[in-house]
Amino acid sequence: MPDAPEEEPCPPEECPREAAEAGDAEAQLRLASMYYRGEGVEQDYREAAKWFRKAAEQGNAEAEYRLGEMYFWRQGVEQSAAKAALWYRRAAENGNAAAQCALAEMYYYSRGRRSIAKAAYWYRKAADNGQRLTLDADEKFRFGEMYCYGGEVEQDYGKAFRWYREAAEDGHAFAPFRLGTMYDKGQGVRQDTQRALEWYQKAAEQGNDDAICRLGEMYHYGQGVAQDYRKAAEWYQKAAFNGHVLAQVRLADLCYYGRGIKQDCAKAQELYRKAATQGNADALCVLAEICFGDRKYAWAARYFHESAEKGNAEAQYRLGFMYDEGLAEKYLNENEYLKWYGALKWYQKAAEQENANAEYRLGRMYDLGQGVTQDSGEALEWYRKAAENENADAQYRLGCMYSDGQGVPEDGEKALGWFLRAVVNESADAKYRLGTMYEKGSAVEKDAAKALGWYREAADQGNTDAQYRLGTMYENGITVGKDNDLALEWYRKAAGSGHTGAEYRLGEIYSSGTAAGQDMDEAVRWFQKAAEQGDTAAQCRLAELYYSGAHGLWQDYGKAAEWYRRAAESGSAEAQYRLGGMYYTGQGVRLDNDRALECYRKAAEQGNPDAQYRLGRLYDKGLSVRQDYGKALEWYRKAAGQENADAEYRLGGMYENGTGVEQDFAAAAEWYRKAAWNGHVPAECRLAELCCSGTGVPQDYSRAAEL
Repeated sequence: MPDAPEEEPCPPEECPREAAEAGDAEAQLRLASMYYRGEGVEQDYREAAKWFRKAAEQGNAEAEYRLGEMYFWRQGVEQSAAKAALWYRRAAENGNAAAQCALAEMYYYSRGRRSIAKAAYWYRKAADNGQRLTLDADEKFRFGEMYCYGGEVEQDYGKAFRWYREAAEDGHAFAPFRLGTMYDKGQGVRQDTQRALEWYQKAAEQGNDDAICRLGEMYHYGQGVAQDYRKAAEWYQKAAFNGHVLAQVRLADLCYYGRGIKQDCAKAQELYRKAATQGNADALCVLAEICFGDRKYAWAARYFHESAEKGNAEAQYRLGFMYDEGLAEKYLNENEYLKWYGALKWYQKAAEQENANAEYRLGRMYDLGQGVTQDSGEALEWYRKAAENENADAQYRLGCMYSDGQGVPEDGEKALGWFLRAVVNESADAKYRLGTMYEKGSAVEKDAAKALGWYREAADQGNTDAQYRLGTMYENGITVGKDNDLALEWYRKAAGSGHTGAEYRLGEIYSSGTAAGQDMDEAVRWFQKAAEQGDTAAQCRLAELYYSGAHGLWQDYGKAAEWYRRAAESGSAEAQYRLGGMYYTGQGVRLDNDRALECYRKAAEQGNPDAQYRLGRLYDKGLSVRQDYGKALEWYRKAAGQENADAEYRLGGMYENGTGVEQDFAAAAEWYRKAAWNGHVPAECRLAELCCSGTGVPQDYSRAAEL
């Protein structure tokens, strides 16, 4: 606490006692001052305190302050810090700057009831009222920090800025950097990158490495100045030489890409490692990315994990991704069952920091039910968060959900809106979907030219669906002139990226020789590519070629059976039927009636009419099963319902002979007629005989002759 102030003598005036005794507060203040100084009266602190109190009790701020001083310094009253504080506060609240400063000093220097926050508050009040403060630069900077970051006081950037400015004016080394940061971010002042640059330069002149690094960043990213990698490198080198970790990371970035400095990947990695050894999360994350690119997954996982633990959002996302793809748990000595748990955990941590990629991945997990219960509503929410953060994949998925009515009511306009937003972010998938919308006239007016334009844009970005669609359009002359060369070109592009539909079409083209010369080796090659990716149509087609040995291809029942089996396991009814036939005859496989029956049944239950007929035939004749005319009739009818001529013919025979049903020549004739209509020759013969005999139909020799 400073010494008691020495008052300057006042010129003698006529004693104001009469007015003071009449209750005039100003006169009481004047009389108290006279007793305090001994002006015109004998000096008497007790009498001074008496008159100061009378004026103070009337709310005179100066008197309140002076009375507080007398209690503080034990002048005419018993010393009392509590009473001094009481009168200082009253005066301070009435706007007395000296009292505000005195009260601030009491809070600042008090041992028992110290309050930096209250001290800062009253110092600020006093300073704003023109009171010269007794604080040094460090104390002013401390108050700036307190208001900048909150804690002891409510965060207030405006007050922080004023304290920093006063500290800077008093020569504090770090205050200029703080002022630069506040202008840089618009905290407490209007954002102004030029003023920020000026303060950073002042701080840099005083050797502040944070300011030096920030100047490098401004030149690096063109913030407030023209982008200049060379100057950025110069500033980074100064700070990095002094061990500034962030400057080391930024300089490493420039070295790695050769911007403003000679490209030197080895030096860049050395700088990243230096920063990483000091625990810099960004450096750890970059090292992890480098290791990941080099397929050094063990090191990548470890670096990502260390960076993620330090709160780096990108590392958290990347670690989640490694778990998602099954690349993390084995390198971190964790159980495989933790795969989804690890992915979910780290995606959530990254998403809490609004990492858009992590938000999208969380949406995908809920969308597909990976590691969590499938929940379209939850998926929608995460996709929406990622989409608002301009994640193109999330915007595309939202478009798909609204287009398909997945988890939300179908809404073409909203789908269109999200696809267009995704297109702004260069989503090739969204461009393809826009092409389909314009081709079909879904939520937009049908426009073949626009559809073609979107397909081409998507195809040029490598979207295989768009490339395949362009292939089909040129092959079939849909909205464009038929052009086999262009069709082949687009099919090859799509097939080159593994599009099974394009691979299959190339197989068909080379097999048939329609759009190119027939080439069975090429046909088999493309069918096999599609088949190996699980395309059932290609698997069946390949099996058919090996089974028939057509077009000069070597007949191979074993290979045919193998491809039919793979297609059958994927649920192809046609393959199940064909495989059943091979088991029944023992072609390419060991003869097995039970397996044949199983295959026929699976295909029949999926609605394959040939399998339904074959199953009916087995029950009809009691082959491999107990004879059962009822079941035979049931399966014949199912096959006949799909115009299977053999089944129609067999139904005719059952009705004609009364096998499993009551004999009915009219019904028999009707089924024979249907089979004959579908080209069944024996049915035509039986119908002709019925016409000759007039059994079930009117006798008609002419009709019989025609048949």
